[in-house]
Amino acid sequence: HARHIRVLFASRPHATRSRPAAVHHHLRYIAAALIGVFVLIAAAAYLYRRRRRAASRPAGVAPGS
Repeated sequence: HARHIRVLFASRPHATRSRPAAVHHHLRYIAAALIGVFVLIAAAAYLYRRRRRAASRPAGVAPGS
């Protein structure tokens, strides 16, 4: 006051709470891994059945007959 300097007091903004990190990307990786496992199991089953069918046919017979 003695030097005639104005002092402005401004309140600080309220601290905001930090939001928890999103977990969506972790769930995507887990879901992609599960889908990959199911695709591998399905491919293995398909190839196994195909191989067994080919082995059960007689040697000289065509596949369509």
